[in-house]
Amino acid sequence: EADKITQLEARTRAYGDRKRIYMECTVSTEQGRTWREYQSSTRSRILLRCPHCKAWVSPEREHLTGWQGAETQTAARRTSSFACSDCGEFWTEVDRMKANADCELIHLGQEIEGDAIQGDSTETDTLGLPLVGGEQPVSDGGRNRRGRMARQSRC
Repeated sequence: EADKITQLEARTRAYGDRKRIYMECTVSTEQGRTWREYQSSTRSRILLRCPHCKAWVSPEREHLTGWQGAETQTAARRTSSFACSDCGEFWTEVDRMKANADCELIHLGQEIEGDAIQGDSTETDTLGLPLVGGEQPVSDGGRNRRGRMARQSRC
């Protein structure tokens, strides 16, 4: 008998071109199914425009600072912020939301030059999109109205 993901894929074949399979997982090993699927995907990224220097950046874990030494998750959330990988300026929560409202989705083989996406994307049926943190529109568990701004963005 096939693994559960292969079974799921087989069950969706009846939908033809309309089939959709959504998977979410933390990648724990490069030998795992999620990593293999990602490697054959679009390997997309959400680029955010820095509100300070206007460069297109992709905030990663190493750009999140200020949480070290926090005694609780709440304190870490309150004291941490992303820094632009280009200019080094720290983003306030308002800056981060502005950046999320001014974003572009690009795929492997593409870059942004000026305001235009350049390059051809990989030909695949699998969208692969890692979400690290800076490009996630809601950071406080949805206790406020930030999601509205994200839904109005282009991404």
